[in-house]
Amino acid sequence: MKRSTWILLAVVALLASFIALWERKQPSTEEIAERRNRLVDFKPDQVTQLSRSGQGAVSLVKEKGGGWRVSQPVDDAADRYGVEGFLDRISKATVLRWVESTASEAQLGLSPPRAVWTLKGPTMPVVLDVGAKAPLNEGLYVRIGGRTALVAPDLESLLLEPVSSFRSKDLLTVGTADIQSLKVVRGGAETLALSRNPTGGWTVTAPFSDRGDSNQIENLLDDISLCPVDQYVSDKPADLSSYGLDPPSTDILLTAKGQSIEAKLGKAVPGGAPEKRLVYAWVSNRPSVMAVSLNSLKSLDQDPEKLRSMSLISHDFYDVQEIGVSGLYALALKRDEKLGWVFTQPKVQPKGAQASILADGLSSLRGERAVPLTEPGALGLSPPALTITFQGKGFSDRVDLGRDSSGTWYAHPAKRSVALVLPERAWGKIVASFTLVKGAPKAGPK
Repeated sequence: MKRSTWILLAVVALLASFIALWERKQPSTEEIAERRNRLVDFKPDQVTQLSRSGQGAVSLVKEKGGGWRVSQPVDDAADRYGVEGFLDRISKATVLRWVESTASEAQLGLSPPRAVWTLKGPTMPVVLDVGAKAPLNEGLYVRIGGRTALVAPDLESLLLEPVSSFRSKDLLTVGTADIQSLKVVRGGAETLALSRNPTGGWTVTAPFSDRGDSNQIENLLDDISLCPVDQYVSDKPADLSSYGLDPPSTDILLTAKGQSIEAKLGKAVPGGAPEKRLVYAWVSNRPSVMAVSLNSLKSLDQDPEKLRSMSLISHDFYDVQEIGVSGLYALALKRDEKLGWVFTQPKVQPKGAQASILADGLSSLRGERAVPLTEPGALGLSPPALTITFQGKGFSDRVDLGRDSSGTWYAHPAKRSVALVLPERAWGKIVASFTLVKGAPKAGPK
């Protein structure tokens, strides 16, 4: 085949690819028809202001970062996803049919309209008047750009939904990741206090002082911050005492995003369903008395001991690079270039012993409960029978282990005021792994 023919074939193939790509980007017949029938053409992410006058007057403003805030009738955090969902539905609303201009605006409920929506943005505004429902629930009359349209009847509930639908559905306006400290006061006494460590993790400071369990603590914080608001009871209340909020039955004090926030829980809401256990609530950076369910705040009533860390080390085990064992047993492990584990002591791989299994066992080992470290000798910790050191980049976590006269094993992580009771079965498997390592004694501790 001639060279010119090859060139011609290449040009044809390139042209065919271009045409296919161009056609792929073109809207389909169905998409063209849908756009033609849309009530209004705008992109939801371009809207920066949103307001409704008339029935249920409300105003919202888009904030930096993409969030929304209610500015009228109260100044409050908005439900971002609720607002975005509203705009998305309006942008996709289609016209069932256009109404002839000779129709009476009064009969269509448009003189005056029940409500007027105004959407503002760089290429807007859009003004939408909400009229009456058509006979036999055929649809809803709306007016836009001087024309009247009949739209689906379910748009009525959307266009006239209550102001509360646009407000934040969560009790707090900050997320768990933003919270730096928490205090809970009941009956004038501090029943719980927590603080986030600068290097990560949490410390419980009341009713005891110890390392906290991050997962349990963040579950507690999620329950508080994401506690759903059942209803907005009163905007800008003059007197909180009538709701049992001054003084409150439970006072929650937080620091988040550099600000102090107080959340109060008050007396039961009268007339509510008993199973919902509704109580009045108030938050210092929000304008209203709200009603929330105590069912969503059950974690506030849990034993604080459940918030104590049962982990032997203060760092994530994935950051541990070396493990050393001394005392009754002597061995050492380190991560290899494949992030697995190998023995460095003894230098010859012990027959039948697998470093990865031993490391996995140590990584998953947690205490069953904590006991005060008042008599280390009675727990076999003075001196300890074993010391395990977990080393990583920039840290070294030491754990002493001992056994009392009944045979129960205890672990004492350095700088903690408690010892952790080790689960018999899990610790027994680790001891069995120790005995397989060359140079470790076969007999158990006395």
